[in-house]
Amino acid sequence: MYRIFLIKIQKFKYEKRDLNLPFSQKRIIIGFLSRMVTNAIFLSHSLRKKVIVRLAIEEPVPHIIQIQTDKIRYLGPDERSFASIILKAERKIIEQKINSPNDHWFQPNPGLFAKITDDWLIDLDLYLNEPIGFIQFNYNSTNGENIVQETIDFSFRGFEEKINSFCEKFNSNIFVFNLTKGAIDWCEPPLPLNTVPHHIQIPKIVNPPKIVGLINIILDEIK
Repeated sequence: MYRIFLIKIQKFKYEKRDLNLPFSQKRIIIGFLSRMVTNAIFLSHSLRKKVIVRLAIEEPVPHIIQIQTDKIRYLGPDERSFASIILKAERKIIEQKINSPNDHWFQPNPGLFAKITDDWLIDLDLYLNEPIGFIQFNYNSTNGENIVQETIDFSFRGFEEKINSFCEKFNSNIFVFNLTKGAIDWCEPPLPLNTVPHHIQIPKIVNPPKIVGLINIILDEIK
């Protein structure tokens, strides 16, 4: 069973030179995303097994960058390593859009997969076993019909109980983080889900990298 973290952002707004500016606001953003990915895929001295991190990026063209722990190469746990391969992927995305009429999966870095698409959930059925859980963490208000949303009084014990009670119902789980400014507008998932997608409103004081780390700690204990 794969554990999938899907992170939706609007745009990568940094260049290689930003990595050398210690107080750059852009470097803070790089570090933020790097910690999310690091917390998702790394153990102390190795990579977790069967974890996928998918970055869904809206601009300059909707596309996906996917990190899969059983395939990724040359990725270290530091922000410079992460930023370098993502920058390389972003350049390849632009080249792919210009030079290739077919929006197929390709590898801008060994084991790093990319695809131009606005279907953020495309091909995830290849890694999942039904029934499939879909839980989204929101930092902005989300309005919509048929959405189960709750705000939790955040504590480790309360969060552990919530994640355990949710995940025990499913063979596979997708954890979604909406880091865009507005409420996320998801396309209809191409996967048969036996439940309405579950939304949890997270206090802004609790940052997404911490949530990712806590999810792994909790699920590692179960498995």
